[in-house]
Amino acid sequence: LLALGAATVAGAVIEGAPTDWGAIQLERYGVGEGVAAMGVAAFMGGMVAGRLGGDWLTDRLGGARVLRLGASLVAGGLAFGSLAGHPAAFLAGLVVAGVGAAGFFPLAFSAAARTPGVSPGAAAATVSLAARLGFLAEPVVVGAVSEAVGLRWAFGLVAATAVALAAAAPRIMGPRREPVAAAP
Repeated sequence: LLALGAATVAGAVIEGAPTDWGAIQLERYGVGEGVAAMGVAAFMGGMVAGRLGGDWLTDRLGGARVLRLGASLVAGGLAFGSLAGHPAAFLAGLVVAGVGAAGFFPLAFSAAARTPGVSPGAAAATVSLAARLGFLAEPVVVGAVSEAVGLRWAFGLVAATAVALAAAAPRIMGPRREPVAAAP
C-alpha cells in the first residue's frame, strides 16, 4: 500500500501540473490569455478520450500494461511539448499527456481494492489521502522548480516522474486477481 500511496502522490503531480501551469507556459510562449486557457482544455480533452477507452483497454491488456503505456504517453507528450518550444507543440503534448494520465486514478483505486490484508475501504481512503497530498504538493514543487530553472524544465521533471511511474507499473498495480464468483 505504501508503493501505491507514493505512486498516487506522483499521479496527482502528473495530473495537476498541466491544469495548474499549462496556461502559464503557453503565455510564456507568447500567446494571449484566451489562447493560453486552451492548455487546460487540451489536457482535459485528452483525459476524456483516455477515460472513454480506459476500461476497455484495461480489460484487454491489464492494469500494469495500461499504466505503463499511459505514463509513457504522459512523459512523451510533456517532453515533446516542453522541448519543442512552440505553443502548438505544447498544446499537442498536453492532449497526449491527458490521454496518458486518464487511467491512473481508476487504476490506483482498483489496485487499492485488491491490496492483500487491507480492507478495500481503508485502502481507498489511503489512495484518496495520498492524492490530496499530491495535489497540495504539486503547485509548490513545480513552482519552486520553475523559479530555479524555468517552467519548461519543471514540466520536464513531471515527465521524468511519469517515466518513474511507467517503470514501477507492475509493482504499483500488484498481482492481478481473478474475479470471485458470487455466492449462490
